[in-house]
Amino acid sequence: MQQISVSPLSRRNSLTMLLAGGLCAIASTLMLQWQLSLMLLLPTTIAALFLLTLGVVKRLDPDVSVLVTPKGIGYHHRRGHWRLPWQQVQRIDVVRIDGIELPFVGIRLRDPLRHIRKVKPRLALALTTEQRGLQRLADPHCPDGHCAIFIQHDKQNPFNGVKGAYFNHLHILRNQLGFDLYLPHSMLDRHVSDMAQLLRRCHAQSLQPKLNP
Repeated sequence: MQQISVSPLSRRNSLTMLLAGGLCAIASTLMLQWQLSLMLLLPTTIAALFLLTLGVVKRLDPDVSVLVTPKGIGYHHRRGHWRLPWQQVQRIDVVRIDGIELPFVGIRLRDPLRHIRKVKPRLALALTTEQRGLQRLADPHCPDGHCAIFIQHDKQNPFNGVKGAYFNHLHILRNQLGFDLYLPHSMLDRHVSDMAQLLRRCHAQSLQPKLNP
């Protein structure tokens, strides 16, 4: 199996947006110097701010979001990263609710606690926050997606603080959707069904016995 690097869709057109935003900013400066009408200056300035902000946000995403190797999967996020050996992966598929595909590839783990122990709190907090929409879909009794934060510590949850909330978040999603980790389409370079098929194929290849030369 060869190493496969996946670049996120979210980074596409970032340089174009920065260039367009810069041109709009220059145009706004010239309009201000020439004392042109606010009807022209205001929309140009707003466009410049919007394009520059969006371009910078896009550039913050990593060049490679998913790294597939013979040893496992690595996910790179602007707030950190996690790595999974193939032996930790139990199932990979497109996430579905009532037969409807969602824009996520789901990964079910054999030992979720092992992943939570290794993940950094900064990334755990970011993923819990970003996946509030998924939690709202998974749990109809959680309309704002913040339920994981308010679940009290119990015997099933060996973690506190951010990791405790992350544990509760994964517990809710695992029970309702069947997966522990979720790769959003915006962090991939292909359709989620194609990505799930690729990861399943790599997973199967990793489990095949290696023949000695």
